[in-house]
Order: sequence, then structure tokens, then C-alpha cells
Amino acid sequence: MTKSMELKKKVYGRLDELEAMMKAQEHLHNPTKVVNHIATITKFWSVLEEQDREYIDGCRFAIESNLQWDQK
Repeated sequence: MTKSMELKKKVYGRLDELEAMMKAQEHLHNPTKVVNHIATITKFWSVLEEQDREYIDGCRFAIESNLQWDQK
């Protein structure tokens, strides 16, 4: 596996963790934890697909606005 593939695997694993956090509403109970986790993903912004960037932006909005996460 190339370094690029390993990096993508790591980043997308972190995205999966973010999704689990959001579904569990952790951003309402512990926003700092979720914001810090997002930072571990966004440092690899160039690796992300456009839809993943939009997802992260949506997560940030939910955190800033203190909104429940209800993704269908």
C-alpha cells in the first residue's frame, strides 16, 4: 500500500469517527472534543473529496449553532 493510500485510509477512518460522534450528538455535550477531532481531519483538506469537505462544514455549522444532528 502506498503512503498516499495509507493517508487516505487514515483520514477516512477519522471521518467515520466524526460521523459516529455527530450521530451520537457528542457535539452538543462535548463540542471541544468534536472540534478537536475535526482538526485532525482538516489538516489533510487536500486529500478530501468535495462532499467530505461539505460534510465537515455542515458539522461545524451544527456545532456553532448548537443544532441537533439529524442526517437521513
